[in-house]
This record gives sequence, C-alpha cells and structure tokens, in this order.
Amino acid sequence: MNDIENNENDWNNSFKNKDNFLFYPHEEVIRFVNKYLSKRTGYNENVSMKQDLKMLDLGCGIGRHVIYGNENNIDTYGFDLSQEAINYAQEFAKHRGIAGVEEKLIVSDARFLPWENRFFSAVISHGTLDSMPFEIAVASVEEIHRVTRQNALFYCDLITDENGTASK
Repeated sequence: MNDIENNENDWNNSFKNKDNFLFYPHEEVIRFVNKYLSKRTGYNENVSMKQDLKMLDLGCGIGRHVIYGNENNIDTYGFDLSQEAINYAQEFAKHRGIAGVEEKLIVSDARFLPWENRFFSAVISHGTLDSMPFEIAVASVEEIHRVTRQNALFYCDLITDENGTASK
C-alpha cells in the first residue's frame, strides 16, 4: 500500500469516526471571504466583489466552507481525499439547499484535479497542505496553480508545532 492509500484510509477512518466533523466555517476563512469575495450588505443580501467568481476548497472535509461560499453567492467547489468526507459533505450540502452538490464536491488527490486550467478565481486551504507529506504538498500547489486564474486569490493557513515545524 502506498502513502496516498494509507492517507486515504486514515482520513476515511477519521471521518467514519466523526473525528473531523466541523460544521461552522473557520473565522479567518469568513474574514477572507468577506473582505475579498462577497460582502454581506443585509440580512439576505451579499454583493459579489468579482465577476464569474468560482472558489475551490482544498481538502474540504464535510463541506463547511463549500456551503459557506455557496450561501454567500460564490460558486464554490470542494474536494477531499476521503470518500467518507465527501459522502457526508454531499448530504450536508443538500440538507442546506445547495444545488448541484454532486459536481461541486468530489473525491480527488490534490495533485490531479479534474478542473480545467484557470477555472477558479479563489482557492482556500484551511489546515490541508500541512496534513500531507511535503513532496505531495509541493505537487499539490503546482496543480492548484494550474486550476487558478491569473490574479486569483489564495487563502492558506498552516499549523506548526512550537518549533515552527509543519505538523505531520
């Protein structure tokens, strides 16, 4: 079994056990979206700050940021290595009334994304790139670059230990 298969099994087990069930968007992702992509102007009104806005959530888990983006009038897509996570994300998105979830939430390896070149105008990566081996993260960033438009926005956070070393 190779590293990706081991990681995939680990993530599937984690989502089966509901270890990584996070339902609310991360506060910094909310700030990023509000500042650069879609500003809330009333209880039910949002103003898009870009034309033809498409956002990708890298390692979307159960879909909390995909749902948040779509609820803020951003055409948001997500992928995860875990089929378990995507199954739940699709159910969660349907429950929240997000149309077309099957095409927006998919299982994929970050190094081999199925979208065409320059498809996305924004990408968010919350706690994902530091959860993979360094070589895979580097290849994933190259693939993210391929699917993002020129002048796209990229939100990324990384978790490190007290020595500043990326977590494993």
